[in-house]
Amino acid sequence: MMAQTPDPRFKRLLLVDDEPGIRKMMSLDLSSDGYTVFTAEDGNKGLELFDREKPSLVLTDLKMPGIDGIEVLRRIKEKSPETEVIVITGHGDMDLAIQSLQLDASDFITKPINPEALNVALGRAQKSLALKTELRSYTRELEQRVADATAKVVASERLAAVGQTVSSLVHSIKNMLSGLKGGAYLIKEGRIQESEKMMDHGMEMLQRNLRRVQNLIYDLL
Repeated sequence: MMAQTPDPRFKRLLLVDDEPGIRKMMSLDLSSDGYTVFTAEDGNKGLELFDREKPSLVLTDLKMPGIDGIEVLRRIKEKSPETEVIVITGHGDMDLAIQSLQLDASDFITKPINPEALNVALGRAQKSLALKTELRSYTRELEQRVADATAKVVASERLAAVGQTVSSLVHSIKNMLSGLKGGAYLIKEGRIQESEKMMDHGMEMLQRNLRRVQNLIYDLL
């Protein structure tokens, strides 16, 4: 497939497809590209494997007997919204592909599968996973620092002033988190719409609000 090396944090991938030939071919290609691949021949077994193995990436065919790919996508997103799901569809099933994007699929590829298209879709999914991981890390760090700083201030004698300060901090933090979420949303929508301008705008929002987070942390310290 000649795919890019997967991020070591996101190497676990579940492939759900009822066609043995596709499962075998894609499993071999993805494994050779560095992924740990789990395969399932239908939606039920795919969901069982997902619960057991907790992969970061899922590739699922849309049209399968029993539980179809749309239902697999819906259930996975209910259990793990952070998981990136790429759907596989036929050329005549664009309505299903659009429906899957509305259910928060990260991307879709059509059969017969083009290795380059799959590589691009996996690359986008990994970037999205990395962004989500970084956002969670920044948020946890910010929350912890704010909690530590607030605990020290509350322990001081100036409780009245503390109340006003904490209120201001909470308001600022909410604004920053809204900016971070907005930036992440623009990047995601830009990826779906293939809009570099939208993704660049989203990245600018992220960087601007991360600088605000950093400045706030320094002020608290």
